[in-house]
Amino acid sequence: RSLRLMRLRVSPQDLEEVMVGETPGIFLQERPQVVIHEPSDVHDSAVIGPGTVVWRYTTICEGVTIGQDCAIGGRVYIGRGAVIGDGTRIQDGAHITDRMTIGQRVFIGAGVLTANDKFPIVGNTDYVVNPPSIEDDVSVGNGANILPGVVLQKGCVVGAGAVVTKSVEPVAIVVGNPARPIGCVICGVLQHC
Repeated sequence: RSLRLMRLRVSPQDLEEVMVGETPGIFLQERPQVVIHEPSDVHDSAVIGPGTVVWRYTTICEGVTIGQDCAIGGRVYIGRGAVIGDGTRIQDGAHITDRMTIGQRVFIGAGVLTANDKFPIVGNTDYVVNPPSIEDDVSVGNGANILPGVVLQKGCVVGAGAVVTKSVEPVAIVVGNPARPIGCVICGVLQHC
């Protein structure tokens, strides 16, 4: 369970002073804490699970929920109302759009961008929020772009630099612009699984 009151802000100097065994961390009442490296901007309403580490220059907006044992890289932006499951890793420079849902044990590479607006026009009164979603055990390579409404289904892999315009089937491997299936995670053969 996420423990909002157990969040700490830690400088690199403090982290050196609180080594527990060989793993850096901070513990209160024998529960692993959240480590937030300064400077980062974490909204007071954000709920972050124990064992999660947030690296420098990251922005976590209001209403965000992050599970336990996650790693959020530096310069990551996590938009309002996003939900991130346990054990997820988000690398440096990723943009997680508002209201996005990310499952458990997901890997999101450096510089991955997500969008929730199909028609991004300033002052658009017909704006409809349509965030992508990522199911459990998905891996997204560096620099991929995930467009509005796309669902990355359980266990799929998105290659680096791919532009994902359509939902991806479970355990499929997709690459390119636009992203197209090239194989299956289980056997590697296209259309086999």
